[in-house]
Amino acid sequence: MDPHSYTEPARSLRVASRADVVVVGGGPAGFSAAIAAAREGASVCLVERYPYLGGLASGGMVLVLDDMCAGAEITVRGLCAELVERMRVRGLAIYPPESERGHDPAMFRKWSRWGLFDFNTRTKPHPICYAVAFDPDGWKRASDDMVQETGIELRCRQQLPRRRHGTDGSRLGRPARALPPPDLRAGTGYGTEGPYAHKGGQDILAQALSGVMARQCDPSDKLTIYPTSLADYSAGMHLIQGILLALLHRERTGRGQRVSVSLYDSMLAMQMQEAAMSLMRGVDDFSWGALPHNGAFHTSDGALVVVGAFKQNPLREISLAIGLPDLSADPRFATFALSMQNRTTLHDLLRAHFRTNTTAHWIAALETHDLLCAPVRGIAEALADPQTEINGMVLRAPMEGGDVLGVVGSPVHLSDDGFALRFPPPRVGAHADDILAERAYAADEIATLREAGTVA
Repeated sequence: MDPHSYTEPARSLRVASRADVVVVGGGPAGFSAAIAAAREGASVCLVERYPYLGGLASGGMVLVLDDMCAGAEITVRGLCAELVERMRVRGLAIYPPESERGHDPAMFRKWSRWGLFDFNTRTKPHPICYAVAFDPDGWKRASDDMVQETGIELRCRQQLPRRRHGTDGSRLGRPARALPPPDLRAGTGYGTEGPYAHKGGQDILAQALSGVMARQCDPSDKLTIYPTSLADYSAGMHLIQGILLALLHRERTGRGQRVSVSLYDSMLAMQMQEAAMSLMRGVDDFSWGALPHNGAFHTSDGALVVVGAFKQNPLREISLAIGLPDLSADPRFATFALSMQNRTTLHDLLRAHFRTNTTAHWIAALETHDLLCAPVRGIAEALADPQTEINGMVLRAPMEGGDVLGVVGSPVHLSDDGFALRFPPPRVGAHADDILAERAYAADEIATLREAGTVA
């Protein structure tokens, strides 16, 4: 066997496309080659692994096209200039007019925030030159228009195998399987289609629309907004799960796919048990918090919660723990159904009793009977808890000026690589002088801005 060759088993391959010119890669170079060939009359197939054209210019958030001139002379024109003009007409690209290019400090202040100056000069401030700031989405839209106008066959989400042999004929080995990446779409408010697709996504609105806000432990409770960003956090976690699933699927099948989550869906999924009760049994007011042996109660110095679960007769255990007669023997609470029916009366009895002593007293008494309970605390108390410290959930780092930064750590703990702060954030205004100096502000101008309170 020839050591410099590789024989594949015979197989039939479907012809996906025929063209005079096949361009692999829809970045700026590949896109330009495809457009030029098509305008010369060739049939062209443009293959791009991502679901959009532009390469790093659009997908990498480059934002600025620079190095397109030599002094005052514009050296990059042609298809690039056409693409720029198409974006400009849409209001998605901007560049300095010829009259505002040069070494004028006023023009530097106007245009430098876009990054439209000559980085290669050593003079300060850098001269304003022909450079283009653009919206990456504008690049995608303009390039799509040009491809459609020229009749190019565009095949996105596809990738050709790598070359198997070197230029000298030596075998490079079998190529890696083509793995088109999933289109990782940020979560929406209510879905990509449907009657709410147009609405602005917001945590509180998702709580209200999904039924979460309407669920209450007691009919007498006031309707209120859940004070923590429940939908935002849940949808973020679901998006991470979706990305990981898509990557695993891609690894196994070679196919990428779109990942989409919404605040609305995440809130519905969070109520899977409640939804099952509604769908299967027609019970629309089911709530774990509304069960008669669960509740939150004020004490003489705070509050606690009790969960009467995993006990054959939880009400009797609670009664014995806190020094009440066996309430399960009361005809009003003799069965679970009666306890549900008379929940308000039962909780009034418990509420009055719990107010006679401290939270610590009742927690000790309940835990003696192995009942699930916990104090109701504020965030400051939770952050100061020894368990929080042991779990590494509070990270601190010194800051400029002697202050100490405190932030919540990661809830995911890895055995080999823990979460840590690499750099503390700078104080407000810490780099203001340097930034303003780079924008050609003189020292006296910066001092004036500070005196006026414009700069911290």
